[in-house]
Amino acid sequence: MKKLILLVVCLSFSILFVACSQNSKRSESDGSVPKVNAMKDAGMKAGSSADSTMGIKPPSTQNADVLLPEISAKYKGIVLNVVSVKDGKVINEVTLPFKEKTVIKGTPYSILVDSFFTTFKMDEKGVINSSLEEVNPATKVKLYKDDRIVFDGWLFQNYPDVHQFSDPEYSFILLKGEKK
Repeated sequence: MKKLILLVVCLSFSILFVACSQNSKRSESDGSVPKVNAMKDAGMKAGSSADSTMGIKPPSTQNADVLLPEISAKYKGIVLNVVSVKDGKVINEVTLPFKEKTVIKGTPYSILVDSFFTTFKMDEKGVINSSLEEVNPATKVKLYKDDRIVFDGWLFQNYPDVHQFSDPEYSFILLKGEKK
C-alpha cells in the first residue's frame, strides 16, 4: 500500500512539474522578463503583435514567401549591394523585381525575391509586417548557384549581419525597397 501511495504522489508531482514547465515561457505583456534574443532591437519582440497602422491588418502569422498586396502596390522590387568579402568594396548595386529569378552579373549567383516586409516583426507564432513605413525592412530571398538553392532566408536592411548568407567571395546587403 505504501508503494502505491508513493507511486501516486510521484506521478502527481511529475504531472504538476510538466504542467508548470509548459507555462514557463514569459512575455512582455504579463510584465515578466521577456526572453532576450539578437533580433529584439529589430522590432522582433516576444509577445509582440501586429498593429494596424497604415491600413495593414495582417493575420497573426504570414507566409514569408507571400508578397503582400499592400507591398506590391507600393513597391516593384528591392535594391541590393553585392559586396566583395575580401576587401569590403561594393561590386555592384542590383535592382531586383519581385518573384523573378534574376542573374546577378559578375557572380555565379541568381536570386529570387519572394517577399519584402517594410516593418518586419516576429512573434511566437511567426513573421508579420505591421506597417508600410520602412521601420525594419527585410526581404525573403532564394539565392541560387548552378541552379541549386544555396540560401533561402532573410536579409535585413538595419541588421545585415543577422542570418547573413555565407560565401568566401560575396556578400549581399539589402539597401532598400524599390518604389513604383
